Amino acid sequence: MADPNHSYTEMKGDVEAIGAHCQMEYCHVLDFLPFKCQSCEGTFCLDHRTETAHKCPQEGAWSRRRAALNNSPSTTLPKPSLYTHDQQCAELSCKTLINTSRMPANHCTTCNRSYCLKHRMQEDHDCKNLKPLGARPSMLNAQRDRGLSALAKLKEWSANKRAEDAKKRSSSSRSGGLFSSLSKRTTSAASAAQNELNTLKRTAKGEASIPVEKRVYLYV
Repeated sequence: MADPNHSYTEMKGDVEAIGAHCQMEYCHVLDFLPFKCQSCEGTFCLDHRTETAHKCPQEGAWSRRRAALNNSPSTTLPKPSLYTHDQQCAELSCKTLINTSRMPANHCTTCNRSYCLKHRMQEDHDCKNLKPLGARPSMLNAQRDRGLSALAKLKEWSANKRAEDAKKRSSSSRSGGLFSSLSKRTTSAASAAQNELNTLKRTAKGEASIPVEKRVYLYV
């Protein structure tokens, strides 16, 4: 419940939840720091925050309530403490009071608990080791089964990927070996042919008057 002594809008949740649309009928702009009119309880942007700007149908109601509280002998509200405030950070080691004017509650949808700003992140309050409040055992088992199934599929995909990569490397290695063998055989055949030609040139008998560069060698 809003404190009538304050004119700000209390926000709940993390940064992503901040913001509201102006309720002025022709405005509706999204304001990340909206103002709440304490007379008509409407939410407005910076330009329409005053009662005059948004033509408040209950103009002056907030000031009259404030004046009545100031004239009352018991207008001073006690400061929130462990004795007067029943909500504090769900982190066991933290004693910070939440849902106050200075410390809004940050609700974790995973473990279904509320925390202060310091412990609002899941890793800060060890969320993975907490049993969600109000969760049924069947729901927890279903979540665990889905997680195990996803992990098994990931392992199967990884194993298939490694086998496929190994097969490709093996095929590439065999292709390289075959090419190398063919290259060696071709080189050996060329060397043998050249050696035979050189031997033929040395042993062939011909007319001495014919120049060497014009001679033709034939096997007979």
